[in-house]
Amino acid sequence: MCRTILVVDDDPLYVELVKDVLEMQQLQVVAAYHGADALSLAATKQFDAIISDIEMPLMNGIVFHQKLLENRNYSNVPFVFLTATEDPDKLRYVREHPPALLLRKSEMVENLLTMISDLTEVH
Repeated sequence: MCRTILVVDDDPLYVELVKDVLEMQQLQVVAAYHGADALSLAATKQFDAIISDIEMPLMNGIVFHQKLLENRNYSNVPFVFLTATEDPDKLRYVREHPPALLLRKSEMVENLLTMISDLTEVH
């Protein structure tokens, strides 16, 4: 069975980069460009993992994560915040909401494959 990952970022370059890396691992990728769009997609399709930026227009990644957790189908779905933010309040949110993980955009390439492999093997 092919795993499906939802990638959410307002920067199309990051979406394409993550998509390319994941598709090389035979994972199916669905893209959204803000949290509101991602929430709509999650209401119609079940994803095996979600990778989301924090700072986005319309609905940021933290609000998206909070709303997603209201849906029981997503309470155990792996969630990775892929971000460049240094905002201490936003980073604190991630630390206080395990099992959500933090992946900094500056470290993305070297860590993305390992992280996704670990997450998709568990679920």
